[in-house]
This record gives sequence, C-alpha cells and structure tokens, in this order.
Amino acid sequence: MAQPGVQGAPPSEIANERSGALGPPRASELGGVQGAPPSEHDTIHRGSFMPFRDLAGHRHLFELLAGAAARGTLPPSLIFAGPEGVGKRAAAVALAQLLNCPERREAAGGTPDACGTCATCKRIARGVHADVKELTPGDTGSIKIEVVREEIERAAHRPFEGRRRVIIIDDAEALTVQAQDALLKTLEEPTPASVFILVTAVPDMLIPTVRSRCQRIRF
Repeated sequence: MAQPGVQGAPPSEIANERSGALGPPRASELGGVQGAPPSEHDTIHRGSFMPFRDLAGHRHLFELLAGAAARGTLPPSLIFAGPEGVGKRAAAVALAQLLNCPERREAAGGTPDACGTCATCKRIARGVHADVKELTPGDTGSIKIEVVREEIERAAHRPFEGRRRVIIIDDAEALTVQAQDALLKTLEEPTPASVFILVTAVPDMLIPTVRSRCQRIRF
C-alpha cells in the first residue's frame, strides 16, 4: 500500500524526501515559468484549528512543510491530496498560521511551529485574518471564476497585515474549468508573498496543467 508523502503524478514531481527537504518545484516539474479586509468567501471559522504540533498523525509531512517554511523553500503552489477527513484542511490552516505567526515556537525535532495563541494565530483560526482566505464551493456546488479572479487580484498585492498571503481552496475539485484556467498564470508566476493551497480528495479532477504546476502533498 502506498504510504503518505510528498508526491506528484509523474516521478519528476516527487519532493526530495530522502534528504528531508521540501523545495520549490524545478522547471521540469512545473512545465512553465514560474490590502484588503476579509471577504464573504472566507470560511475558515467553520472548524477549530490549531498548530501542527496539536494535529494528529502526518508528523513527517508537517515537519517537511515546517522546515521548508523556515528555510524559505516552500513551494508557492501546493495540492494537499488525500481521503476525506484525514486533516488536509486543518494542515493548510496550520501552515497559514506558521507562515504568519510573529511568535513562532520550536516544536519537537527542532522544526518551527506557530504559537497558536497570539492574535495572528487566533485571527487565522477564526477566519478573520485579512491575508488568509479560504474558497469553498458555493450554493451551486462549484467555485466560479469570479471568486477566483478576486483572490488572484488580492494575491498580486503585498500582505495587508501578515508576512504571507495564503489562499486555501477547499474541495478544489469543485473549481470550474474556467476558474482553473484563470489560476494558471498565477500558479506559473506566483508572487513572492503568496501561497496557494488546493485541498482535495480527488486531485485527478483538477486539469493536468493545474496539477503540473503544484507540488502535491499526499495525506
């Protein structure tokens, strides 16, 4: 049975797990070149969120992500893939906290982690941080191009109150083809201060060009 890890569809998309490093995708993996208030699409507050150290399981993945964030080598476009209910979305929020926490702590193993108690971490957990957004399917069951374009425009600007803008697209398979097409240029040429995390249980429903431009993290 395949083990959870950092992977992509072809071998060229697999991160360097042997060295314990998670780095930005190489050109061969990408297939290309690489101040606003909370919006109505911000729904992180649906759950209770906490730093990596308090999440169950997936310790190796969390250490890879935290280490890459600390070294400044975190890929700007990620796919968190795995079955429903394994903690992909919680991990995405924990990563957003780590990237923006002003009071990082050292977790077991020496990797950094968010404190989970500062105003920034609490705002992210409640879904009211201006630089951390979550897109989810609307009433139609899809994530439409208009919503994606709004976040792409936000991502082009410097963070409003934190270090990094983090856009979490939950149930990313619900992105319309037009919305995925709109994302392509941003995934190819990401801004230095933004990270896109596509969370999905069925990554193969994303169009191939989107998959090829993201580092896949398999839960």
